Amino acid sequence: MPSFNTAILLFFATAAVRFSLALEISDNPQNTLSTNGGYWGGSYRLTEEDCAEASSRQPEVTVDCYYDWDQTQNQNFLNYVVRIFDVGISHDKQKDWAHDIALQAYQNTYYADCPGTPSNIAVKGINDWPEGTSSGLDLNLHLTGWPAGNDFKKFKNWREGTVPETSTPYEALSYVWGAPSTAHGITIASLPLPITANCDAALRRLRYNSQDRVLWVDSICIDQTPEGVEERNAQVAMMGNIYENASDVLIWLGEGDENTDALFMHLNSLYELRDDSWEDTRAEMNARFMSESQNVPQTIEDVLSRPWFERMWTLQELLLSSHATVRCGGQSMSWDAFCQALMLVEASFAPSSKGSRNFINCYYAYSDFTEVVAVNAGVELARTADNDGSKVPKDLSTVVHHTRIRHATDPKDKIFAIFGISQKLGKPLPNPDYTKSVCMVYARATVEIMRQDNSLWPLDNVWSENRRADLPSWVPDWSDDLRWSEDFLSDLGALPVNHGDRETVNHWDGLVEHRDPEILMSSDHSQLILKAQTYGTIDTVFDSDALGAAQRDVLAMPRTSTEHALAMRRHGAEQIQYFRRIYASLDTRRDVQSWLHAFCRLLLTCSPTQPLRSFERGSEDLLSLLTASEGLATRQVLTTYALDKLSKAANSNQRQGAIVHLVESDVDAALDVLLSLNLDCGSHEVFAKPHEPGYQVVHLLASATGFYHLIRGLLINRSIFTTSNGLIGYAYGQVHAGDDIVMFQGATSPHVVHVAESNTYRVLSPAVVKAGYEISTLVGGRNWTDIVLV
Repeated sequence: MPSFNTAILLFFATAAVRFSLALEISDNPQNTLSTNGGYWGGSYRLTEEDCAEASSRQPEVTVDCYYDWDQTQNQNFLNYVVRIFDVGISHDKQKDWAHDIALQAYQNTYYADCPGTPSNIAVKGINDWPEGTSSGLDLNLHLTGWPAGNDFKKFKNWREGTVPETSTPYEALSYVWGAPSTAHGITIASLPLPITANCDAALRRLRYNSQDRVLWVDSICIDQTPEGVEERNAQVAMMGNIYENASDVLIWLGEGDENTDALFMHLNSLYELRDDSWEDTRAEMNARFMSESQNVPQTIEDVLSRPWFERMWTLQELLLSSHATVRCGGQSMSWDAFCQALMLVEASFAPSSKGSRNFINCYYAYSDFTEVVAVNAGVELARTADNDGSKVPKDLSTVVHHTRIRHATDPKDKIFAIFGISQKLGKPLPNPDYTKSVCMVYARATVEIMRQDNSLWPLDNVWSENRRADLPSWVPDWSDDLRWSEDFLSDLGALPVNHGDRETVNHWDGLVEHRDPEILMSSDHSQLILKAQTYGTIDTVFDSDALGAAQRDVLAMPRTSTEHALAMRRHGAEQIQYFRRIYASLDTRRDVQSWLHAFCRLLLTCSPTQPLRSFERGSEDLLSLLTASEGLATRQVLTTYALDKLSKAANSNQRQGAIVHLVESDVDAALDVLLSLNLDCGSHEVFAKPHEPGYQVVHLLASATGFYHLIRGLLINRSIFTTSNGLIGYAYGQVHAGDDIVMFQGATSPHVVHVAESNTYRVLSPAVVKAGYEISTLVGGRNWTDIVLV
């Protein structure tokens, strides 16, 4: 394997020790430092609570820590020596305290944060002193991976919980590993280490010709072998500090070409002219660049679609950086300049494009995190048109929300990759531990998010189409997110997702009791106990099996194929048929108008900014259109209009014989063609004069088309249901008659739960419910009861 000799020095970080003993420290002035090691001693006093069972005066405790280098074993070691001096305390009590103090010192300083793996932990023995005088315990720790020798100052910084100091500033590389490679390697201390092609390309681009450059690169500086899991646990817990204290975080997007080179040079020029006084000059520069360069929007899309914008780890590396530089091939610019310059490019982008989605998500994650940190630091945010001061991001939940569309090869990294962010927010997640199962990692993180943010927001994310089967129902599958399939779902009627959304939209109309959730979890993390009120029981679920099958057919076909076009038309016919069944069912109920009004308000949640009255008009016209289409004459008119529209479709797949036959034989397929806006038919419009048979149909089409476009996405991956007490709503996935609608204490919207065995419940989905009456009456007089979720 060819080696890669480079003028790059690799900075190997070491862990920060946090002494969290409940003791008062008085530094020993006799600290010494030798060539091969060092000594640190401290005098402590136990707290009053710890001494409650002791004598009237507080016993004195000393903790001595010897740090040295064992040349024969070629490894570092620590000795903790604990002594308790007090008259009147039993010998056994002294031994217990000595053991507990030493063990606590080890666990709080090295067990979670140690840069190396303890190869041996041995209690060297307890020296027995005369009864009532003193007792001691010697805890000997052998640690691998520590820096050897004389940097005792660094050790003292660890003990005080500060960041390790290094005499040489370093930069940290932020990049995507890419596929494993046997053709690329780097030589360290005369030993070869394989690296990926992307890492190789980054190092070659970043090295200086005539001087050293100090870099931290995770794939090189962390033991990635299966045997190095404990070191990896410790290093991953340090990643936040590593990137936060780097002099610069180098964002490597990959190699470039002449188009990306031209784009970055243009962006740098735009940034230099960012002031408003240069607006006219910028406009001329943009116009010239667009005319002289090839397909600038596509080049921007290609840059923003690169894997760096989609990976989990890169988000933390960006958010915690004090300064970040974007590098693409031989071109570079600061992250702030990159963002501002992209805003100044006068080019249009599809809001649902991969590049736009990536950048919007990244931009808002960065913005929200900056705001949260500023608020936590006591900085008052400026109020702008977009920020009235009432929408401060919800800390940990907000960060997790922004990570949902990001990928991780190891599903555990969906949590571990934001550990440093959680520490910066002052709401730390559990320490990374790759020896734990995905189920355990996700369950612990879910409960911690609930407790740290005092919110049940995770329960709003429990449903996902490809959910792992091994998770408790109340634990979201943090590795899966529905929004990644929106490119396909948009064809089926889903409106584009705003990836800058800061929180889940709440459509609950009832009162919310502002109580903090009482969260109890079983010791094995399999059960969660919450207080809840039951608001209703589902009595009817509108069958969507045929619609679901049609959706799967669409997603299974290549998007440019004739089979996909036919599957789309069949799916549209099933959508119309589904609305028919709902309207027909509501028409048989008492107080029909109240039910129709509630259903309309449920549909309005798809586009909540629309005026209610215009929505009601659209719903009424769609119902009238469905009713009219049951007549033979109207069906013939609709079929004729639909075939005429298909004949003008630019895509020949829409004119295939199978689709023509479907429209001729199924009026619901004809209606879907006429109501769909995703058929490229030029400026096709349907006209009819007042005396012609189709006049009424044409009038209804004009109103119903916009309404149908907004609401047909409601049916994707959702079940619509009614309850025995007059609610109508929807939930994600499959729900069944007999399932309960509950409101958990501390939640802002209801959820659907299913009775499991032994008086336990499974959470199926958050629910949106509406009623034809004042829904707040559901809350009054109901008792809170404990519900055990499994």
